[in-house]
Amino acid sequence: MNRPVPPNADVWRVLKLAWTLVGIVLAQGILTRYFQVFAYFDLPLVYCVYHGFTRANRGAAIAVGSVLGVLQDSLYGTALGTNGFAKTVVCFMAASTGSRLDVDQWVTRVLALWLATFSDVLLKFLLGLATRPEDVTSYPVTPGAWILSAACNVVAGMILFGYLERSADDAA
Repeated sequence: MNRPVPPNADVWRVLKLAWTLVGIVLAQGILTRYFQVFAYFDLPLVYCVYHGFTRANRGAAIAVGSVLGVLQDSLYGTALGTNGFAKTVVCFMAASTGSRLDVDQWVTRVLALWLATFSDVLLKFLLGLATRPEDVTSYPVTPGAWILSAACNVVAGMILFGYLERSADDAA
């Protein structure tokens, strides 16, 4: 049975997505400020991978990645566009992967979150090297911190994927 779609359903969908994106960036900032361990997590990156996998729409992925990245740049005071570019590329790649491969397997998700973390850090490092090489010599992220951040993002991502899948199954 087809239910009629309210005329403002798209507006509510966009508002819900906007509140989600702002909430993710604010949660990351608040948690990082009060709990130092959350400096290793990148919740906007995890959401980029989730959004790219579930929607598999490259255009929406570009919009979500750029908005999350620019919001993250404005919150942390980094060069505007650094996180925006990195998150856009990662979200686009996740959407491209989500449209071509079976991303419902946990192994695929773990590998994607791991690679997304390394891609994000590498892109930000290369952008910093291209724009301000004097600041890159004191880059605070060591290979050990990259691995710890990737592990934290995998754990957060698997929890997010599991929770959102369970809530979608309950709604259906």
